[in-house]
Amino acid sequence: MIRTFVKKQLMELFSFFLNDRRAGKRRSAKSVIAFALIYLYLAGALLFMFGSYAVMLCEPLLTVGFGWLYFALMGVMATTCGVIGSAFLAFGSLYHAKDNDLLLSMPIPTYKILFARILMVYLMGLALESAVMLPTVAVYVYYGSPTAAGVIFSLLIPVILSLPVLAFSCLLGFLLAAIGARIKRKNLVIIASALVFLALYFVGAAKIYELIGLILTAPQQMGEYVKSLLYPLYRMGLAAMGDWVSMLIFTVFAAVLLAVTWALMNLSFLKLATANRGTPNAKYKERFRKTGTVSSALLKKELRIFIGTPIYALNCGLGLVFCVVGAVAVMIKGGTLKETLAMAFGADAEKLLPLLILGSICVMLSMCFITAPSVSLEGKQIWIVKSMPISPISVLYAKLNLQMILTLPVVVLLGVTLSFVFEIGLVAGLLVTVGAVIFAFFVALLGLFLNLLMPNLTWKNPSIPVKQDMPVLFSMLG
Repeated sequence: MIRTFVKKQLMELFSFFLNDRRAGKRRSAKSVIAFALIYLYLAGALLFMFGSYAVMLCEPLLTVGFGWLYFALMGVMATTCGVIGSAFLAFGSLYHAKDNDLLLSMPIPTYKILFARILMVYLMGLALESAVMLPTVAVYVYYGSPTAAGVIFSLLIPVILSLPVLAFSCLLGFLLAAIGARIKRKNLVIIASALVFLALYFVGAAKIYELIGLILTAPQQMGEYVKSLLYPLYRMGLAAMGDWVSMLIFTVFAAVLLAVTWALMNLSFLKLATANRGTPNAKYKERFRKTGTVSSALLKKELRIFIGTPIYALNCGLGLVFCVVGAVAVMIKGGTLKETLAMAFGADAEKLLPLLILGSICVMLSMCFITAPSVSLEGKQIWIVKSMPISPISVLYAKLNLQMILTLPVVVLLGVTLSFVFEIGLVAGLLVTVGAVIFAFFVALLGLFLNLLMPNLTWKNPSIPVKQDMPVLFSMLG
């Protein structure tokens, strides 16, 4: 039975290689090969990136006798990458799988379903964690002089480290499901969680080279922090140096953590997987509802689709977040940015400031393309809107208005903030803000125009029109 479940999950996991979900048919052999080459290229890029970090850390730390710190720090990076990459898979595949109701209604032990689901999370976490640990081990073998035990243990460490990665991924998925079971709008939890993870990623990416420099200048101090705060990874680092006692301690820690996580999930899986299912008993409460206009009703409909589809909100509305973050960052780091621009452009910096500010705002606005998939997202239900006694142009205006209502406040905020901090003057500041507003309107119109030219109403999953269709690509890069 478990073998059948595992085979089913593997087929689902790799089905996008063989099946074109947009067209609803199998891919040709050329398409399969092309997809495989693209993913091989991405895997190679990840290995190269983390390998460059390993090269920067390995030889200097080995020279001063802190080889264990090298493995511990790369272990932190691998764990973070694996957990962030597989936590949402744990949440979706464990608690929000579409076939949960069907499988749970069958006379099948719950633990078998749970095992097959967790195995998929494990494979995803293992792949992402290995993208960090494989170059870590290769660089260590090349630059160091490991003992036989060190080589064996360092090759085993990626496999053992994948167990804590799985445990933390499942625990995060469990927390998201537990929170979602207690609130009505689960989609808001998904969006907020994704934004938090994204913020952590950008902060980490911005600070990575500064952190590497700090580690190389003060390895003793950093080693004490790691030893006191991340003791299991300290033992993992010693194990990579050939210490069999540390290897035993780290293996036991990984096994115990996974066992505790399995017990927790086995006890709570059925309750969380079936939470908020069915129709709850509603108490009647008389309320008066005001009659709205057609335009307001259509706008509310578009807003519900935007908020109710996390992948839509996260992919097409990310520019809004960047605009707000950019305004706050400029208020904090404005003095440093002015000095950097003065050094880069010299005497021409003051003349170029309005153009640079407007260009920066336009770059961030190009990542806000809410209208680009809005027509396609009507899907097969578009007949409902077409059958109503309303004009088609009013439906399109609602899609356009949603992007402008969400975009205009942050555009004005960013334009005013940048103009004030960089002191470009009232007239230039006004022109920059007006230019940004015009560009925001252009981006919204362009996305809507392209989606009318190239609609996709036969998708099986909303991620297809949001992430794979041409209107989104051309709106973002055009």
